[in-house]
Amino acid sequence: MPIAALEAGVFANTQTEAPFGGKGGGGADFGTPRALDASAAFLPQTESAEGLPLFGQEILVTGGSRGTGATVSLDLVGMGAKVTILTRNPEKIEGSVVKDAKTSQAGGKISGEIDIDAHITPVKVDFLNRRSIKNVGNELESKGGDKFSAEINVSAGGIEFYALRLTKAMGKLATIRTEQGEEAFVEARAKLQQDVVQWVIRSMPMAMKVNYAGPSLLLEDLIQKGLFTDEAKYINFASAWSEAEKVAESARDLDEDTIVPNWYRTISESKKAHDDEIHSDEGRSYLESNGVFPYTVVGQVIDDTGVGRMVNQYLLPLLSEDDRKRYTDTNKPMMKADMSRAVQIMLLSDPNDPELWTPGQPRKLYVLGPTGTPEEARANIVREIPQDHPMLTFRSPI
Repeated sequence: MPIAALEAGVFANTQTEAPFGGKGGGGADFGTPRALDASAAFLPQTESAEGLPLFGQEILVTGGSRGTGATVSLDLVGMGAKVTILTRNPEKIEGSVVKDAKTSQAGGKISGEIDIDAHITPVKVDFLNRRSIKNVGNELESKGGDKFSAEINVSAGGIEFYALRLTKAMGKLATIRTEQGEEAFVEARAKLQQDVVQWVIRSMPMAMKVNYAGPSLLLEDLIQKGLFTDEAKYINFASAWSEAEKVAESARDLDEDTIVPNWYRTISESKKAHDDEIHSDEGRSYLESNGVFPYTVVGQVIDDTGVGRMVNQYLLPLLSEDDRKRYTDTNKPMMKADMSRAVQIMLLSDPNDPELWTPGQPRKLYVLGPTGTPEEARANIVREIPQDHPMLTFRSPI
């Protein structure tokens, strides 16, 4: 399917008069981006590579060596794009992402014509190192070639600084509850809560570099070097927990009574800082005046990536039976990676028409719940988090 065919109906409305314009009907569904129907297939079958929806586009992906970033990269390649993946570990790209791409495409080809090796380029970057970020811009500039039509920022660091200690401690808590009873469990949990606060405080400066300062510096450097096409897109993958906290106007102290779990704050606070910057009046004006249009995909905890597995395996057993049932059954708040991938790929087809969005408001899509049927998927892509969504009432025990 040519890209023009996707663009023609990107945000065609099925239920309201003005999709994403704030003038349509009530409820949480503000209109359905029709391009979801096209992107749901992810790897379209076509006789010619030129028929792929992203054929000929150069796209930059940060954090593409694992999790959602890796699967986004695979989908982009399958749709014909040439993908440059920024990562601290380029060898992971060579060993896993490229291998997976060749496995999913017969003979290591896209539509029998394009070599996958020529469509995935790993580039080393360390967002903890300012010089490394500047070197990336210089390296990409020196390579020449086509400019990037989009950058997708999926990287989300912070938890890795204390993840091993956290998972071991949560696993031990579950054992204490089973073997020693509720009183011993409550005491041990209080101690772990204190430890988590200290881990977060010590790790926050690094998380701010990885999720805020690093991506912001890279984006500005690429703009200054003229490495984006006209009307390029910057798609940021944001934290749903921090967005939910903003909606609920919850306290911002590191305590057990806030929506964002304390152990997740290294990610949520730093990702929020970057997202707030690109959607501020000043930030949006700067980007759009340089031909780059900022978008945000707000996805919930993804159950088939690292954080999701941590929640499923270690956190849920610590909830009360009622809270666990509400978390897992009520609107099924966790989602699959394919849902967030679909929305990001869908946004690549948005023609940047200002009439499709509320003037002056951030271009954000919230992805709530699992993919399910196409009808359920469409209903779970919304412009704001519903006030009755279970994420707004969830309280983490850690």
